[in-house]
Amino acid sequence: ARTLLGRLYASWSEDEGETWSVPEPTCLAADGAPCAIRSIPQTQELLCVWCQLSPDEIRRGLRGNRLSAAISKDGENWSHFQTLEWNPNIPKETYIAPEPQIKLTRSLDDVGLLQEGYVSSRYPSIAFLDNDEVLISYYHMTGYTDGNIFGATKNRILPLSWFY
Repeated sequence: ARTLLGRLYASWSEDEGETWSVPEPTCLAADGAPCAIRSIPQTQELLCVWCQLSPDEIRRGLRGNRLSAAISKDGENWSHFQTLEWNPNIPKETYIAPEPQIKLTRSLDDVGLLQEGYVSSRYPSIAFLDNDEVLISYYHMTGYTDGNIFGATKNRILPLSWFY
């Protein structure tokens, strides 16, 4: 689940989605944008794609600046972290630990102007193709000029092995 608490939250159902547990924090640092999560048909592991940011990057207003992927066997422990897209003005980190203390994480009131080369990737979706490939679709903002934002849906097809 998306939150403004600096990380994704998880909830569990044991009755086919009729009822859900109280949401709990995960180890996945996040900026508040929704994630996509799907079960990998070949392995039944979970693939998660989300906007992974450090608390400092969130405070600086850099939302959606790093689109990441990770795999889990149980939905609690995550590994095989990869970076799909990132703003060239931030490090290409593969895993960012969330702040230990859970608290509201938001942008400062004034973050200034967007940097040259600013990009943002959000709202991912995942589809598994027949030939061991994965289609990741997401909104990709590619520019900002004179108050106008430019972007479009971006589609990437990657071999499933890339995520490992």
